[in-house]
Parts: sequence; C-alpha cells; structure tokens
Amino acid sequence: MTAERKRQLLLGSALGALAALTLLAGNESQKSAPPSPIPSITNAGPQGLEAAYLYLQSRGARALDTSFTELPADAKVIVTALPYATDVSEVERTAILDWVRNGGTLVILGQHTRGLGGSVRGELDPVFTALHLKNRDIGLSEIGKDVRSLLDSAARPDDLEVIPAKPTLPDPLLAGVHQLAVSAGRGFDAEPGRAVPLAIAGDSPVMLSVELGQGRLIALAGPDVFTNARLDLADNAQLLANLGAIGPLLFDERHHREDPSAAALAMGRYYGAATLAALALALMIAIASIRRLGPVREQASVTPRTSRDYAVQLGRLYARARAEPTLAKELLIDLRARARERAHLSPSADDSEVAHRLAQDDANRSAQYRTLCARLDAAARGPLNRAAYAELARDAARLGREL
Repeated sequence: MTAERKRQLLLGSALGALAALTLLAGNESQKSAPPSPIPSITNAGPQGLEAAYLYLQSRGARALDTSFTELPADAKVIVTALPYATDVSEVERTAILDWVRNGGTLVILGQHTRGLGGSVRGELDPVFTALHLKNRDIGLSEIGKDVRSLLDSAARPDDLEVIPAKPTLPDPLLAGVHQLAVSAGRGFDAEPGRAVPLAIAGDSPVMLSVELGQGRLIALAGPDVFTNARLDLADNAQLLANLGAIGPLLFDERHHREDPSAAALAMGRYYGAATLAALALALMIAIASIRRLGPVREQASVTPRTSRDYAVQLGRLYARARAEPTLAKELLIDLRARARERAHLSPSADDSEVAHRLAQDDANRSAQYRTLCARLDAAARGPLNRAAYAELARDAARLGREL
C-alpha cells in the first residue's frame, strides 16, 4: 500500500469517527434535553398535547399542517395553541376569521398570564355564537389504553399546581363539565365587551367566548387544560370531548414550526439529518481519494546548507541578542582550559601559574596569554561591540592554535 493510499484511508477513518461522534453527541444532547414546552400533538411531555390528539383521533381529529388559507372544507373546529414559531400573516388572519363567520369554531390556547392582548389580539381578534351540542356525557372511560399509557408516562411533575375553575354560565360546550383543572397564575382581565366568561378561577376568567357571525371563538388562558399533565384531571377531558362532538376537529401544527424554505423542507423530509451527515462524509472521502487533475507540480529545488551557513546564521542570532560579553566570557574559559592543558597544570591553576609555565617554553607566548586574558576578562564585564568581539575572537583562535 502506497503512502498516499494510507493517507487517504487515515483521512477517511478520521472523518468517519468525527461524524459518528457528532451524531452520538446530538443523540445524547436530545436525551438530556429538558421536556419540550411546545404544545404540539407530537410532544409526549407534560406540556404537550399528544394525549388530547390521540383521545380525539378516533373521532376524526387530525393535524393541520397547512396555512389558514387552505382549510379543509369539512373542518368544524380548529384548535391553535400559542406561542407561534411562525407568525400568522394578515392573509391568514382574514381567512380564519371568515371561516369562523361561516360557522366554524376556533379555539385559541393562549400563552399569557393576563388579557387577550399581545399576540392574540394582534393576530386573531377574540370574536365568538352559541353551539347546539347534543347533551352527551363523554368521560375518561372512553380514553383508550394508548392514551392512558401516555398520560401515565408524561412525567407529571410532583410540584404541579392545579387550580379549580368553575363554569359561570350554562353553555352546550360545558355539558358535563363541573370543574376544570387549570394552572396557577393564568387568567384574563375581566373587561366589559363582547367576550363572555364561561369559566373562572377565583375572580379571573380562564375561558372566554365571543360570537362572530355564525361561529364563535373560544379562548383559554393557556394550553394547560388539554396538556398531557392535566387532561385526566377534573373534567378537562369532558371539555375536549365536547369540542370533538361538534364535528371534524383539527389541531394547528403549522404555526409551531419555523417557516423553512422549500429546499430545506424537502431535504429534511426525504433525507433526514443522519442521511445528510452520511452524504457529507462520503463527499469528503471522495474528494480525498480522487486523483489530482493536471500535471504534477514540481517541487522547488533546495540548495543544501553547509556548516559555514549554519555558523553564520548562529552568529547573526547572537549578534541580534547582543550576547558579545557572554561570548567573550566563554572564550576566556576556553582559552584558560587550553593553556592549563598545554602547561600540564590542574584545572584550578590561576593565570600567573599558567603564564610562568608557558614562559619556560616561550616568553613571548606567555606575555600574549597574560594580555589576552586581561582583555577577555574586561570584555566579559561589557559593554562590547561587534567589531571588538570579532577582534578578540580572532586573537583567541590564533593563540589557541599556537598552544
């Protein structure tokens, strides 16, 4: 196996390991993520509406994944839960209000502590007529095993706050409803107007009805009544069953999602994150494995450096560091060691002993030694310029050769 092939295999293995770790980390992050607060029919957590959807699915309830401008002709009730990830456009607002005027029932699960203001009033006006429901009592006994299992596994918090809300007026929509279990701190301001409070908790309305043409709009102060954590409490399920008895019911899922581009939606629908990661990995391996197109680029010729080149560069480095005094000290140490070795003296002998022994062979060389040692000793204490150091180095090298 060639070195290039080994490199390609190593690169492919590294990319594969990186992709696997990325997918594993994403999976673990999803496992450790807190329960989703989105009131969606696909959310099985305490704040989701999956149990409510499964409860009414056998009666024809289904998800609404399209805009309010594309409502099915048979739709009688639409449940939409705030907050929205995608805002309701003015065209959608006009379409949904026209649908209500023609006899539809729009149920808004608000996300406010007080009032119908904010996004509710700005997106969907509180406009509501009396419904003529058959007086049938639909209780929890009709909830299937799959719904009961979901309610049991919804991890209802131990500290779940439940506030009782009581009906205020007789209304066909409240048939069989004697009490609703709502969360603390939610309610509407009791303002005079067309909105009629159908249920109150303490002194705060939690359910309003407003007439609009032949239809009505129902507003609940939050999705809590129909969430997985509260659906089987009090008569919450009875209220949901009464809504389902009106006619085909749709849960608005369109506005819980960000508005993606058509291309991104198609990619996510048909391929998914895992497949896209695998395609990206395959593309990286292919790029790393293909042959280079065109002639091979010639490598620049490199002239081998000599020992002199390295010595010159080292000298320039010392020069930039202004290390001449230190180098002079090293020259002095080296000169003394050579002279002691030449004179056959111990390493501890001083300069006078060395000079005396050298004088027995050559008096002139002994004098040169004394003079050069004194010059190097003075230079080691600095300051010392480059030229003076160069002269000292030449003299030390010449005397060293003579020794």
